[in-house]
Amino acid sequence: MSKWRSRIQSGYLEHYSSINSMALESGVPKRMKGEYESNYLPLFQDSDDERKVLDIGCGTGILAEWLDSLPGITCVGVDSSSSQIMAAREIRPDQEFIEADGLEYLNSNKCKFDGIFCNDVLEHLPTLDETLEFLEAARAALKPH
Repeated sequence: MSKWRSRIQSGYLEHYSSINSMALESGVPKRMKGEYESNYLPLFQDSDDERKVLDIGCGTGILAEWLDSLPGITCVGVDSSSSQIMAAREIRPDQEFIEADGLEYLNSNKCKFDGIFCNDVLEHLPTLDETLEFLEAARAALKPH
């Protein structure tokens, strides 16, 4: 990881929580729950099977908590910011949160997930080539079909 990226990530929790007061609270805020339900709930209504879902760039775990609350869903959160992961683990101790580089995590977990979320992630990738590499790795981390 580059020196500038490491420096930014080390202070990201402080910055993020200053612009999003809900970041350090347990529970899914009502406004966000409504957005999640309207945007994402239809993705899960066609199956009663157990599904494993990944939230890459999970931050403090708000989306991961909502996903994990859905029947039959187990959500794993991954973020490269140690401060974000520490907060997620403290706020949501019953969930799995992993500190890792997203691309490396995807590449080491091929065919493991039924769904992958990466809200507010792609815009942080510096080049189109890196964005395409990330998307290809995400596709490979999905189970067949």
